[in-house]
Amino acid sequence: MRDLFFNSVTLHLRSDVPVGVTLSGGIDSSAIVMAMRAVGGDRVDLHGFGYRAETAALDEGRWMSLAAERAGAILHTTTPHGTNLAADLAALVVQQAEPFPTTSIYAQSCVYRLARETGIKVTLDGQGADELFAGYPTYIGARLASALCAGEVGAALSLLKAGGLRAGARALPLMLPSGMRDLLLRAAGKGETPAWLVPEWARDEPGLSVPRYRRRDRFHDRLEQTLFDLSLPALLRFCDHNSMAHSVESRLPFLTPEVARFALSLPAAYLVDRDATTKSVFRRAMRGLVPDPILDRRDKIGFVTPEGVWLEQMGAELVELAAGALPMLKPTQVRAACDRAQTGDAPRDGRVWRWLNLLLWSRSFDVRL
Repeated sequence: MRDLFFNSVTLHLRSDVPVGVTLSGGIDSSAIVMAMRAVGGDRVDLHGFGYRAETAALDEGRWMSLAAERAGAILHTTTPHGTNLAADLAALVVQQAEPFPTTSIYAQSCVYRLARETGIKVTLDGQGADELFAGYPTYIGARLASALCAGEVGAALSLLKAGGLRAGARALPLMLPSGMRDLLLRAAGKGETPAWLVPEWARDEPGLSVPRYRRRDRFHDRLEQTLFDLSLPALLRFCDHNSMAHSVESRLPFLTPEVARFALSLPAAYLVDRDATTKSVFRRAMRGLVPDPILDRRDKIGFVTPEGVWLEQMGAELVELAAGALPMLKPTQVRAACDRAQTGDAPRDGRVWRWLNLLLWSRSFDVRL
């Protein structure tokens, strides 16, 4: 694993201009910056670029600093606020060209802008590692479901003990026939039409095509879905639009045929082990290279922004949203949610941001809904 990864990083360092790295504080970007130093030696002038949240609970700054210090990299960070998002929102909507689900896309855009302003035209980025090496917590549930379906009782008990009830809750829907899954979701209140959606509009629109599981190996099914259907295609599109908007070439050392073939050939236990450790083989391969505190992390936040705080700071845009109701939304529900957002009490499911983004996108591209 380490040899494949080093070879890929070496190839991606080929450039006539300085190459930087985006840092998030997690295993993947930390591994990239450490590998850049390992294969490039002292001749590489390393610059790392990261986003820091203004909310302490979401800030990954200390982890980025640890990786940058260990690699001998100069760390550059950006901390955008809701007022910055309000000023850049119109351009960002056009830049992305499609609605996007969270404000983390703006934070990513700010990171690439920072790289450009620093004079870096090429960055190495960590997209794809979570989907190839099972980095998301949802994979623990899929691993448990596969173990149960295969009759691996010992492994299942270990996973359940380590992953807790949340792992069991994630595994259960994956083991049921699709009809029973739908019934279970409806019983949990997740299969009904949301209170803010106009029922007639929902009935008139064709349903979304939800990927179905095709084999008893739920774990590798889940990897395949996130690689090709659910997660990675969207992440790559966001990244490409953001980096290109700032004339930065984003290179992805995890997403090579050699690395992908190797990752997808591994048994499930190499990716999520019996202790419910995600990315198990990659963590082991990076041991001694990446700082142990980063490799041992179980609390990675992800690229999360203080969306509620930003919405509170974007008062004028929320008033516009409430005034320009979309045809599929109930106006009273929209106004109530916007009022709550302006007082710092935005709904936690992100609906207000997605409504606002859809409204601005439809206006920017003259889309009839």
